[in-house]
Amino acid sequence: MGGRGTYAIGNKVPYTYETIAKNCGIKVLKGMNGKHGLPEESHTSSKYLCINKDGSVRQIRIYDKNHRALVDIEYSNHQGKLFLHAHDYVNGDRKKARELSPAEKKKFIKFFGGEL
Repeated sequence: MGGRGTYAIGNKVPYTYETIAKNCGIKVLKGMNGKHGLPEESHTSSKYLCINKDGSVRQIRIYDKNHRALVDIEYSNHQGKLFLHAHDYVNGDRKKARELSPAEKKKFIKFFGGEL
């Protein structure tokens, strides 16, 4: 995966992420050369995971059918509160944190240690 995380067919683009593991079939990515987030686009997967130094999941990024970021699921601090939440992307802009729907929580809580 090169450039800004995109898959460049036929182009020599330097790699900026590497796959370091898989969790439930989802690639765990690590940024290279100072990168620390997840790619804005993906042509090889519909989801990626980013982990903390202790190995816990920090973020899951889900991509739409056009390979662009759709939503981030995170367990982190917002306004002084540590909670599992989502950030939707609208026209490429990451929106403010929102609570997960019951279906989202049921689907993704396993990545963040079960019950939070």
